Amino acid sequence: MDQLETIQAIKNYEHKCLREICQKVQQKKGLADLSYYTHLAVDIIHSQLNQALTVSNLAKQVGVNRSSLTHYFKVDLNLTPAAYILQEKLKESCRLLIQTNISIQEISELLAFSSQSHFTERFKETYGITPKQYRVRLK
Repeated sequence: MDQLETIQAIKNYEHKCLREICQKVQQKKGLADLSYYTHLAVDIIHSQLNQALTVSNLAKQVGVNRSSLTHYFKVDLNLTPAAYILQEKLKESCRLLIQTNISIQEISELLAFSSQSHFTERFKETYGITPKQYRVRLK
């Protein structure tokens, strides 16, 4: 019986890994249609989700001015860079809320929100529930 549970656990883990790989491939396919500057900015955003990233700083890292970067984002993603940064931080917070036991305060700090209350406000604006309610419902 223990072996069966172990085999099932391995199969479940394998299925989870394959699902994550498929999601990453789909994300990359979507990025293929982006302009060079948007693609570069998206890569930077994903690698710096744990930092307080401003659009001005992001534009500087990409090598364009703020208004040009905003233009590229609006054309490619129909979002401003600031909205995209927030969207990605909130997606990561959802993952952390479900897959870890990290406190909401720690998640807000980890993702470089100015405060837990700011994080909670943005989360509730986007998803209609607080991070705590989200964790309880989906865990």
